Formats: sequence, C-alpha cells, structure tokens
Amino acid sequence: MANNSCAKKLGQATRELITKDESQLSLGASFQYQQLQLSQKLHTTLDLESLIDLYFESLLNQYGITSLIYFCPNDGIEISLGSPTEFHYGQRLFADEDFLGTMTIYCQIELKESDEKRIRQLTQIFAFSLRNALAFSRLKLSSQTDFLTGAGNRAAMEASLEREFELAQRHDHPLSVLMLDIDYFKAINDQYGHPFGDKVLKALVDELKLVARTSDTVFRFGGEEFVLILSNTNTYGAVVIAERLRKAAERLRLVSDSGKSVSLTISIGAATLHEHEYAKTLIQRADEQLYLAKSNGRNQVRGNTHHIQQQNPANEIAIV
Repeated sequence: MANNSCAKKLGQATRELITKDESQLSLGASFQYQQLQLSQKLHTTLDLESLIDLYFESLLNQYGITSLIYFCPNDGIEISLGSPTEFHYGQRLFADEDFLGTMTIYCQIELKESDEKRIRQLTQIFAFSLRNALAFSRLKLSSQTDFLTGAGNRAAMEASLEREFELAQRHDHPLSVLMLDIDYFKAINDQYGHPFGDKVLKALVDELKLVARTSDTVFRFGGEEFVLILSNTNTYGAVVIAERLRKAAERLRLVSDSGKSVSLTISIGAATLHEHEYAKTLIQRADEQLYLAKSNGRNQVRGNTHHIQQQNPANEIAIV
C-alpha cells in the first residue's frame, strides 16, 4: 500500500516537472519565433523611419512600450515615436564594431528583468538592419546634395517642391518659394579667383541654413542661384523671411587669400502659389521677381504684391 502511495506521488511530481519543462520550452520557442518574425519584417524596407516604426510596433504589441526615441549623433538624426512615460531604458546600438547611435524605450510600468533582456536581444537584431538603412540614407542624401555647397541639388528641389505642392493642395495651405542670387558674383570670381568664389557659395549656404526656419530647405538651382521652399507660408511671411536672409548675407565677411575682407549682397524674388497653379509656374514667377529685384538696383527683396528695398531707410514693406 505504501509502495503504491509513493509511486503515485512520484508519478504526480514527474508530471508536474514535465509540464514545467514544456512551459519553459514553449516560452523559448515563442521568443525564437518572435525574433524570426521581427527579422523578416525588418528585411522588407531600407527606409530608416519605416524600419524604426516596424520595430516600435513589434515592441508595442508584445511588451506594452509607450515610446521610442532613436538618436544618431554622427548623422544628426533623431526620430521619436509615441509618448514618453515614467520608466525608460537606454541602449547604445552596435552592429559588429559600428556605432549606430542610441535607443531609448519608454513604458508605463517597470519591465521585468526577463522582458528587458529580451528587448535588448531584439534590439541587437534590429541593429544590423539599422546599419543597412543608415547606409542607404547616406547614399540617398549624397545623391540629392550639391557637393560644393551642401545645399540640396536641382533634383532634390524638384522632388521637394512636388511633395510640398501636393500637401498644399490637399490641406489648402499656402506655399511660397524664394529664389535668390548673389549680386555681382562674376566680379567676385574675376577679382579673387574661382576657389574663393566657391568659398563664398559655401559660406552663403551655411548662413542661409542658420537663418532659415528648420522646416525650410535650401537648394542650389544653378550657378549662384538658390531656392528656398517655404511650406505653409503666405506672401507676407515669405517676404519677411527673405528680408531676414538678405540682411544676414549683407553681414557676412569673408577673407580673401590676400587678406582682404570681402562682403556680398543678394537679391531675392518671392512668389506664393495661386489657386489652380502648377509648381513649375510658381518657380517661374519667383524667378521673374528676382529679375525685378536685380534690375531695380539689387540687394533687395521683391514679391508678388510687396517688396522691401535696401534703400528704404525704415525697411518698411511697400505696396507695389
């Protein structure tokens, strides 16, 4: 009888042990499947933002993550998704020896140690896809950037203008462009040489980027002509921004190889999208306003309905 009782207890204990082992194996298999699923999803895109969005979704569904912030100091990239909450976990990202930036994950409650470990493992899988996406992003950026000045090139300008045009049409927002030109640039090249002329172009673009709004991108249209696309900006706003850029250019001082201080001025034409107008004609009208600014004395801003002249002591906006 005693032997039967012991055998019964031993059998029960064995069944409990087997059930526990099966449960652990099941959890392990489930996480392996999750890793495989994530890897397959991440291989579907090389777009950086789409890739990070896919990774965020995988954590959101599985671990209740509320926010994710990716920062890559080497490329000046910061992407934020969701809403940050109290608890957060940071991780430096590497693929082999390549540093890819940092990832900060936010959640509403403190993660279990096991979940934190799994997220770190998933992030390692993510890092190798991230390295490919960063390389693709750099290649794409270089193909859209003017090598000399660092401004966007003509192809990038046309793509950006088309995108902003569609957004303006869809949301009924104003859209303006500025076209600017360095006054007497040929004389600068002739007097100080083309290498110095290149230095002037680069210095101007750097200054334009500093003064312009972060949402406004600078493009090299050709030669010494540049274009800025001003989203959600009417004519008055465009002229105000243009005047700010004109004054910034006027303050620039560059030193020639001979040690001489050289200043420059720019002329700017502004145009705002009309109803039923195409993006191409918007650029043409900005170019026409630039021509008027140059023919009327240079170093001034000219718009469709307003212009600001450097000769005007009060720098008022005058109706024309």
